[in-house]
Amino acid sequence: MSLISIVLLLLLGIVFLLLEILVFPGTGFSGIIGFALMGICVWQIYIGFGTTAGHWSLAGVGVLTVAAIWIALSPKTWNRVSLKSEIDGVAVPSPKNIKKGDVGVAISRLAPMGKVDFDGEFVEVKTYGQFIDEKSKVTIIKIEHNSVYVKLMTAEDE
Repeated sequence: MSLISIVLLLLLGIVFLLLEILVFPGTGFSGIIGFALMGICVWQIYIGFGTTAGHWSLAGVGVLTVAAIWIALSPKTWNRVSLKSEIDGVAVPSPKNIKKGDVGVAISRLAPMGKVDFDGEFVEVKTYGQFIDEKSKVTIIKIEHNSVYVKLMTAEDE
């Protein structure tokens, strides 16, 4: 087996080992494959290049494996790939800003939850299972804790 193929098998073994640790923890399948590939690499070096090279490769594989796990689990690695943007939430209703009977316009489909505009204040609301289309007029029927319940306005409500 050539040295290039041994190195490629070694790198593939480390990738499988990292997959076991980071992606598929507890399954054991990719970890076993990773250790087997690394063992085959060291075994091939013992056979093809002699005992001294085998000992050095065994030590090198151990150091390389520990270094790869150390780098993969370091916070700097995850800071580079983590999402940095913030998510703007929907305003929590305040009793002094909205009240029962207020009328608003649905700015998203209420299925059965969505957003409603109450005179420039966007509030996440709920219905009692009713689906209400976007741009429909709704009225508040109940405010309970931080939940606002609305219903579709009909001609009788106006």
